[in-house]
Amino acid sequence: MAFLRAALRCLSFRRFDPYDAPIGTIPVVLGFFALVATDLPAQYLISQANWSFSEYGLVVLIASNALYVLAALAFFASPNSLPMTAVTAWGLTVVQIALSIVLYLFLKIVGWTGSNGSSIAYLGFIAITQLPIIWLLLVPVIVVRSYDPFHWRRPILVTLGLFAVSAATPFVIHFEPVFYSEAYANAAPRTIWARLDDLLSSDEEAEDVDPETAQAAEETWYRSEWELASVTTRSLAQIAPADPDKPTLFSISVGGMPQAVFDRESGSAAGILDRLFQVGPHAIRLVNGEETFNTPVATLETLSRAIDAVGARMNSERDALVLFITSHGNSIGVSLNGPHAHQSLIRPLDLRFALDRAGIKNRIIIVSACHSGIFVPLFSDDRSAVFTAASAENVSFGCNDTNRWTYFGSAFFQHGLAEKHNLIGAFVRARDLVWGWEAKSQTHSNPQAYVGKTIAAQFPDIIGDLAELKPFDPAQAANDQTMAPAPASVAE
Repeated sequence: MAFLRAALRCLSFRRFDPYDAPIGTIPVVLGFFALVATDLPAQYLISQANWSFSEYGLVVLIASNALYVLAALAFFASPNSLPMTAVTAWGLTVVQIALSIVLYLFLKIVGWTGSNGSSIAYLGFIAITQLPIIWLLLVPVIVVRSYDPFHWRRPILVTLGLFAVSAATPFVIHFEPVFYSEAYANAAPRTIWARLDDLLSSDEEAEDVDPETAQAAEETWYRSEWELASVTTRSLAQIAPADPDKPTLFSISVGGMPQAVFDRESGSAAGILDRLFQVGPHAIRLVNGEETFNTPVATLETLSRAIDAVGARMNSERDALVLFITSHGNSIGVSLNGPHAHQSLIRPLDLRFALDRAGIKNRIIIVSACHSGIFVPLFSDDRSAVFTAASAENVSFGCNDTNRWTYFGSAFFQHGLAEKHNLIGAFVRARDLVWGWEAKSQTHSNPQAYVGKTIAAQFPDIIGDLAELKPFDPAQAANDQTMAPAPASVAE
């Protein structure tokens, strides 16, 4: 109660009793998380309709508040810096709560009066969102004055320093809202790093790009982000529910990198799965290609949303999901990166957790990437089937951007499934083909597979005969007389 009294007196611009302030790091940490949590409602209200969640925006929010808290600890610079920072954080938390309430009421009134979009509504919105600046300036003054009532210069310097940090943050950390919508299209200033890059560039480049053009380009990028978010929402909504009369196979195909080979492979693989197993409207594709406009981008967030959407539409006991991922990979996970996707990795444990959380019990995982064998151990259960282009230790081949397929993608989908019409038969055929294609490289990717007994028995037409999945015999592969040609380039 004493702590709350200190924060409220601070907000009413009255000094508080320093003995009311909490001591220790825990109130500071809690104040930091309270700042983050209470910043979310205001962003949500400003975004209004058609928003989409941005994981990068959440990182920006956390980083911005962390920068302010660290700056407060540095500027207060006294034995009482911890309680001073805690009171400041909690005081601004109350301000943000009040701002969210006032903003909510204002938007309701604007909606009732039908003045949305008018100049009065715009000016009112600006006034309300700028009100916290008063407390941002005066709360640190009251805090410092409460501990040092005999000096005026230091409170003013501390306040100006914290205000400078707050004002400079969007120019240091590239701003992106947590709840992205078109309302934020013009909200982001160019960061100092982008401006520094302009200064360090050649004179010819500096003449070609002026600040207005750069700002317009950034605004265009924000609008394209919003449009892609809308594409994702529509695509997820178009995934059809399971057929109530028979087991349904759902499909998610992911092209993780901007190279065209991954875009082509994910699309072609999705088409083959549809033709063979009648996936139909129960599919979605996520890609990070350079020309991605009408297809959702592949990020950890969109993949998680796709998995959740499938889980909500399927019968977990009767239906199955086939998840195909093609990208670059390493010993930690499979890469996601592109013009509209931040660099990230699909880790086996994260994927397993996402599928478990969505209630998807019958899962078929196909991964065409280097070191993709890392997915096998975590999906070696009775209700999972996993097929990978390489072992955990080895790289895979054929991801040249001019190729139509990677080696494993071509061997598994283009040849294996076309000939065998089931996944085990396709994998066995692909393993032999890849071995032959890699003979000249003097190293082999060593594709891996595991198929659980339960999923094999429940979906025999899709999975195939478990008895065919035998240990690999290099001698048999070397004597294969039906060796198909390696993947061709798009020019051939």
